[in-house]
Amino acid sequence: MTLRQMEYFLTVAEEGSFSRAANRLNVTQPALSQQVVALENELGATLLERLGRGVRITTAGRAYLPFARAAIAAQRRGRQAVQSVRSGLGGELELATVISVGVGVLMRPLLRWHSEVPDVAMLLHEFSHRRALEDFVDMGNADLAVGPTPVRWAGESVALGHERFVLILSRSDPALRSLKPYRRGAPPAAAMSAGRLPLEVLAQRQWVLFERANGLSEFIEGHLASAGLIAPSAALRTSQFVTATALASGGMGPTLIPANVVPADLKGVVCEPDPPLTRALSAYAKKGITGSAARFLEMAREQATMLEPEIRADGR
Repeated sequence: MTLRQMEYFLTVAEEGSFSRAANRLNVTQPALSQQVVALENELGATLLERLGRGVRITTAGRAYLPFARAAIAAQRRGRQAVQSVRSGLGGELELATVISVGVGVLMRPLLRWHSEVPDVAMLLHEFSHRRALEDFVDMGNADLAVGPTPVRWAGESVALGHERFVLILSRSDPALRSLKPYRRGAPPAAAMSAGRLPLEVLAQRQWVLFERANGLSEFIEGHLASAGLIAPSAALRTSQFVTATALASGGMGPTLIPANVVPADLKGVVCEPDPPLTRALSAYAKKGITGSAARFLEMAREQATMLEPEIRADGR
């Protein structure tokens, strides 16, 4: 049996006539009758009693009627669900990111999505390293990834902007005597920063760093090495931003984190390293970014106000 046969049966039952049903369905009466007969043959029962001036539904037809209606309704709901997903209005949105972006850049778009599209559930996969994120998305396991711009990516990729990294130190740290205040105010991507601090003044210090399995460890320590701070001494390694900022503010040693994850009630001092450290972020997918993924991307671009569209080599 087919959904078309069920639809034809339902229409004849509703109209009480093969001719009126044929007109409503825009098919010929013989074709309509043939499909209903085929359905009856498969069920092994007569569903409609043919009368001189119309039809009357049989006992078997009345028993079958609710199931035919349910099947047609399920087909309609299924079609609507697919259309909703394609238009970004239904289904489930599966996102992937790195932890630092998930707690920072994505916070606002996630909250806005929940507010505006509550019928679309979200599933967020968070990774500690960009390579793990890229491998996950490359296997087709997410609708959209938001993270550091991939070095090589065969699928669709959309630039979101650049984030800045900032130093966190205690208010009594003697290195702050070398702080260089901004002449034109803090940059948009590091609004809480008080200025720039030359990394060379921190050369002999112990740091609060991230665990080596965390991608930020490689990224941050690579920048420190390029500034002459090769193999910085770690007073402590952690996987948590909250821990890193709290201990750095308390005087254990400086730490470097994305500016957009700095807590508003931080007790320490926020400043940019000199030379500055920035990171480009992008949204990308294995295939095209469509439906719910495209709608979320639009929100991310609107809400990621802590990112700058372009940052020059000198960090400005």
